[in-house]
Amino acid sequence: TVDSDPFTVQFDNLNAFSVIGASDTTDDVYKVTGSVNHKTPVFKINGQDVTVNNDLTFSVDVKLAQGNNIVKVYAEDSTKTPVYNYSYKILYDSVAPKLTVTSPVAKADGKVYTNQDSVTITGAVNDNTFGYSLFVNGNAVLSYDRYPSTANSSDKNYSYTVPLISDNSIITVELHDEFGNVSKDIINVVRDKVAPK
Repeated sequence: TVDSDPFTVQFDNLNAFSVIGASDTTDDVYKVTGSVNHKTPVFKINGQDVTVNNDLTFSVDVKLAQGNNIVKVYAEDSTKTPVYNYSYKILYDSVAPKLTVTSPVAKADGKVYTNQDSVTITGAVNDNTFGYSLFVNGNAVLSYDRYPSTANSSDKNYSYTVPLISDNSIITVELHDEFGNVSKDIINVVRDKVAPK
């Protein structure tokens, strides 16, 4: 009979090691889909019973936490013998990294004024999971890799001096995490070397 064949699972979107970002989930829920070669009395993903359709496909919602996740897949045959017992690892990050610009401070009109030929950008950065890269006007300023992810890490301070090539400059500060989440700050700088009369 078909049931005497070894039970197999074919996932559409789950591997031994998967990296998942915000675009792959809805409210931190990842829809795991796939198919089996035949039905079994017991088929569970993370302890949740899985309904196998008549065409042998299935779909299960798995709630993910930020960082490391283990998805356990288990099945038994009619004699209660385990026929599938594997764990899959998912790395998940849907949260934008934390970007703080402490200096320069903009005036009420949203602009920074200086009489210097450069401006120094200072602040702090952090990310909830695996690391990040900081760019100022596309130039790499700081990169931090912390895999495997640990508990909360402290903010890292940065300082970067940008030469002003015109009297009106736009400085873009971007922080990218390892999963493509981005935080951005745009600083409008006005250079004015004319002393007030």
